[in-house]
Amino acid sequence: GARFQRSAAILNCFQKVDAKLREDAASSHKVGLVDWQALRHELDVPPVAVVGRPSPGRTGAAWARLTTLEESLKAAARDRIEAQLKLANDRSSQQVVEAKLAQEQEHERKAVEAGIALRALLADGYLKDGGVEGFGQLLEALQALVALSGFCQLPTSAQEALEEGRTAARRYSEAPIRARNARRWLRGAGLSHIIGLLSTHSLLHRLPALANSVELVASCGLPRSVREELARAVADKRLSEDTLAPP
Repeated sequence: GARFQRSAAILNCFQKVDAKLREDAASSHKVGLVDWQALRHELDVPPVAVVGRPSPGRTGAAWARLTTLEESLKAAARDRIEAQLKLANDRSSQQVVEAKLAQEQEHERKAVEAGIALRALLADGYLKDGGVEGFGQLLEALQALVALSGFCQLPTSAQEALEEGRTAARRYSEAPIRARNARRWLRGAGLSHIIGLLSTHSLLHRLPALANSVELVASCGLPRSVREELARAVADKRLSEDTLAPP
């Protein structure tokens, strides 16, 4: 009757636990946390409850021994389940940690690549393409790095690229004021005759860089004597980035 159904349920659950343990040992795909929790629930909630008074005499003693045996089976099964629950929980936690680490590493890799792409837009701290399109590309590159910084600690190279990009963006926005200040400085230095040349090549705002950049000088055809004068002005600190900076 109901009493034997209860015993059968406990024995069946014990056999399931034993089968799961063999499955767990034989396979690389470990039994999951949910499976062990289901077995614990099945063990703790037998399908049929025992009701009524115990029987007297030998029959009562037999029922008592059966109950003791059942409880022993339940205790053994419960111990095994709890041990496997701990292992499954530890594996689950480790998997979460490993997945998080892998994700962070992927974000760091993307950040390094984004930093390289940003630096490719720059030359000597300025945009290579000083037009609106070049500035738009710079803003997109900056936004990509800032977005990645929300998912990981940016690698050093990416952090440096971010700062360089921000500096280039600031210099771009300051370019009209710097160009105006460069005109004023050139007039004061007696070099007003090159204002038109530098304006044509959009280099007025980069006046201090002309002192040391052979590439820039060659790109605009600046006379050697003027470059040497600019170099002297930079050397004795009459000309610097701060000289052209907005007030």
